[in-house]
Amino acid sequence: MLNLPNAITVTRLVVFMPLFVLLVLVWHDNFWALIVLVVLGSTDWLDGFLARRWNQVTRFGTVVDPIADRASQVVVIITLVVAGIAPLWMALAIALTDIVVGSLVLGFHRTKSMTATKFGKTRTALLMVGFPFLLLANAGLFDAPALAAVAYWVAAAGCIAHAIAGIQYSRQIILHKGE
Repeated sequence: MLNLPNAITVTRLVVFMPLFVLLVLVWHDNFWALIVLVVLGSTDWLDGFLARRWNQVTRFGTVVDPIADRASQVVVIITLVVAGIAPLWMALAIALTDIVVGSLVLGFHRTKSMTATKFGKTRTALLMVGFPFLLLANAGLFDAPALAAVAYWVAAAGCIAHAIAGIQYSRQIILHKGE
């Protein structure tokens, strides 16, 4: 069923993620990429909010939304690494964690969605602030070494928190097999 929340999720996958990549890697426009990244992050929150608020939670949404969440974070960090804005270790921390957790979900035939932990939500907030700040620091709008340093450390904290949250989710999957 394609309702508005699901349409927002699909739009995130097929419009905003590719547009972000094009803006950074092809058109080298970090300012507009920053705007798209903020919209991308906002849709991550908006689709879930609307689905719950309007009682439009669907099986499609509960499956595709977490995939869109993970895919967008992986695509964003890989794009930032390829553009020379973020170091490779950040992409590895995000991608490898998602591969491990995703493999466990499939391997243990996890059918129920996992409850987001406070640590997981903190991780998401750090990444949703850190990645745009990395772009802002590299948008060429001004020379701000302090912003670049803060952006790096917030994004780094988010990537480390992502790996730790991945361990927590992995434990949750293994202990609650098939639920």
